[in-house]
Amino acid sequence: WRNWILHMKCASSRIALGKKLFCANEILQGSILKLRQLIEQNGSGCISLLRIEPGVTYSLDEFVKSQALQIDSSCFQLCRFREGVVSIVEETCMHVAVSEGFYNPQTEPSHIQILQWRSTLAWLRRFVLLCDFMVLD
Repeated sequence: WRNWILHMKCASSRIALGKKLFCANEILQGSILKLRQLIEQNGSGCISLLRIEPGVTYSLDEFVKSQALQIDSSCFQLCRFREGVVSIVEETCMHVAVSEGFYNPQTEPSHIQILQWRSTLAWLRRFVLLCDFMVLD
């Protein structure tokens, strides 16, 4: 009976961890890997906001023109990075919402349905927080 009790405790702990950890979800794992890959691609290119070449003396107009070009380039790279992150997170959240069955644009959800989806919404909230921390890091 002791082994049976230990087995039941381990099984219930395993189920609880599977419900609490969003990383156990294959959809979210794939999205985290995509996001990490996107971050590494942009991290290797290093988006620089300032361009100063060593050994070059700039006049004020040349410096302003050079920095304006660098700012435009950096802004374009940051916007493209932001769009990539938003698309990954949005696609993942939509996919989870559809797979869990709570995305239906034709009907308004009842309060009971919203309460039932609370754990999935908590998963998604933690997933978005993790994505935010990954980008900040």
